[in-house]
Amino acid sequence: MRRGFSSMKKQLRRIVLLLLVIVGAALILPQAYWYAEAQGPVASGVRLAGLDLGASDAATIDASLQYAFTQPVAVYYDQKRLILQPRELGLRVKTADMLAAAAEQTQGLGRWRGFVYHLLGRVTPPITVTLQYEMDSGALAAWLADVAARYDRPPEPAHALPLVNGKIPTDVLPFVPGKPGLKLAMQESVPGIIAALSSVSAREAHLVLVETPALPPDISALQELLSARAAQWPGIATIFVRDIGRGQEVNVDSQVAFAGMSTMKIAILIEVFRHLDRPPNIEETKLLTQTLGLSGNFSANLLLRVVGDGSAQRGAEVLTASMRKLGLVNTFMATPYDVEAQSFRITTPANSRTDLTTNPDIHMQTTAKEMGLLAEMIVQCAAGGGNLLAAYYPDITQEECQKMIETIKLNKLEALIPGGLPAGTPVAHKHGYINDSHADVAIVWGPSGPYILSIYIYMPHWVLWELSNGFMGEVSRATWTYFTWVAGQQP
Repeated sequence: MRRGFSSMKKQLRRIVLLLLVIVGAALILPQAYWYAEAQGPVASGVRLAGLDLGASDAATIDASLQYAFTQPVAVYYDQKRLILQPRELGLRVKTADMLAAAAEQTQGLGRWRGFVYHLLGRVTPPITVTLQYEMDSGALAAWLADVAARYDRPPEPAHALPLVNGKIPTDVLPFVPGKPGLKLAMQESVPGIIAALSSVSAREAHLVLVETPALPPDISALQELLSARAAQWPGIATIFVRDIGRGQEVNVDSQVAFAGMSTMKIAILIEVFRHLDRPPNIEETKLLTQTLGLSGNFSANLLLRVVGDGSAQRGAEVLTASMRKLGLVNTFMATPYDVEAQSFRITTPANSRTDLTTNPDIHMQTTAKEMGLLAEMIVQCAAGGGNLLAAYYPDITQEECQKMIETIKLNKLEALIPGGLPAGTPVAHKHGYINDSHADVAIVWGPSGPYILSIYIYMPHWVLWELSNGFMGEVSRATWTYFTWVAGQQP
């Protein structure tokens, strides 16, 4: 009895189990059928480059991917918004390769993982297939190069402020510092663009930009300022500035021929020391003091006699030849001071010009540049180098050039160029003037070393001292300000 009852229980369990299988199958198989029917090339839960394309067919998937990843990308250059069209780069999604990668990740029973999770009432964990594409990298490089060409900003140099009522402003620094530039870092910008091209939603990129430092102060700013000021002079104003340490210069019509005036006494000073094979004696020292300190013409002619072995005329000729040897082709003395026995005219490049003329004295002439260069030669010689020492050593020595500078410093006139300098500034200068022309040539020991300032101005008939002194002082102050500014800007 017991055996029969036990057997019946087992049969009953089998029947119940079978019924459950049949019912389960009846419930699941239609869903499995419908799931299988709904499946496309991509299994459920698989995202292609972040896109869930569901049961789309291969053609639809390809069209969707191509559309999504050929949408424009916003690229920012600083605040400037640029549009990059992926098609311009030849970008094409490699759909077949992505479908193959998806199939590889879901092969076999893996295709039914979505169905299993569905039956369990759970969300299917996504499987992401990375975007695969092809693109012309050369086209991207060309696009970036074009952007750089259009939008990169080179650093701006310093420049001068405009004149105020025709004069250099004194209440502010008359120079505007340079501005930094902006440069596209092309290689560094590529990853950001690629990330934007590869994203469905974040389709913007910010280019990597590098700030290029502003250019340091350059003497062109001083050139700009002094040229503007010279243009306001009611006649002809010529200016020469030489930064001895950096070898830079300003030229404002600096090779226009002028009367030599008393500035030629710098050349006489050089020739005296070159001629003497000993230190000047008491009488010669007195003549040098009268000539350079008091600007005496008579004493200057006596020094020319020293140079010319007793003949002032010969001394003038020796001086002219010496200037030629030094490369100063526009500087000459045809006669001594106050002698007008010239029977011939000396032709130079400067006095042959037809665009600008100051009707210079035919007996002695120079230019702002050449007299400035001569002053520079003395400074270089005093430091143990330069053309003057190279041309005339041992007739001229370093010690003699140092003595020349001390002799020029005997000029105690605190107007003209010295008038524009701060009190106590070391300066050695020689000025000169006649009715229609004034000049001053100075060695100034500035904030970063010595510099040369040579100014020659002309007005028909008569130059008013107030105008001349004011103009030269203004130019001198601006030049000093420039060198102070430059010295403060150096690293």
